[in-house]
Amino acid sequence: MEVWDIFDLPEGHKPIGCKWVYKIKRKPDGIVDKYKARLVAKGFNQVEGLDYFKSFSTVANSVTVRVLLALAAGKAWIFHQIDINNVFLHGYLDEEIYMTLPEGYKEDQKHRKGEVQLILTVYVNDILITGTLESVILEVKSFLHKEFSIKDLGIAKYFLGIKIARSTNEMFLTQQKYIRDKIANMKMEKASVVATPLLHDWHAHNDDSPLIINSSVYRRLHPTDNNWRATLHVVRYLKGTIRHGLFYSTHQDGSRLKSYCDSDWKKCPLTRKSVTGYCVLLDSALVF
Repeated sequence: MEVWDIFDLPEGHKPIGCKWVYKIKRKPDGIVDKYKARLVAKGFNQVEGLDYFKSFSTVANSVTVRVLLALAAGKAWIFHQIDINNVFLHGYLDEEIYMTLPEGYKEDQKHRKGEVQLILTVYVNDILITGTLESVILEVKSFLHKEFSIKDLGIAKYFLGIKIARSTNEMFLTQQKYIRDKIANMKMEKASVVATPLLHDWHAHNDDSPLIINSSVYRRLHPTDNNWRATLHVVRYLKGTIRHGLFYSTHQDGSRLKSYCDSDWKKCPLTRKSVTGYCVLLDSALVF
């Protein structure tokens, strides 16, 4: 893949540092799935416009995943999932970037290398594969296994925090583990639930409530006491709707796109602009 080359640092150039980041990845039931290690370049030491001009790498987002799941449900396609063990976000660089060698580096040999519809959805190193023929999906996975070190996860059951439960006639998407993790992180397992996602009288504008003293909470969530109360309300709402999800029927062809919106006229107390909410459905499947 030729992601980097080892050089003596040219005169006049300053390398950026790097560090290893370790994480335990768990299955939806909490059992340890694997131990992960990532090598992260300390790009925050670079100056935009001097060391680089742009930084962007395309990955799938949650809307893309929901659209694909809705289409696949209607066409009765099977989803397979793989995990690339060693992955790099791909982007084109016009600048020369130099990084110090990672701790514990040891140079090793590098490994490179009728109509059928096939779709691959990539989010960094997690890949969903679906299409008209499962045999072709298996061929693609076999090819990728020859080119990269991969972990074959079989039929997709959990992707980007979304649990995928499927039967013959339906698909049901939930985020139970994601919500439980947030509740545990906030230590709100015993908190009461609420029926609405926001306080009825809450406004974010002209917020003069006291700042939160706990800096770790500030970095994770919101800066003021008013916003903090609203956040706790949202978590309590999620706790009460933890079993809710999105239902996708197999009796749809994905040919009709519908959208609905609802505007609250002059809702903003500062600008007097309207506040608009909307949703988009692919046939009967809510995707955005």
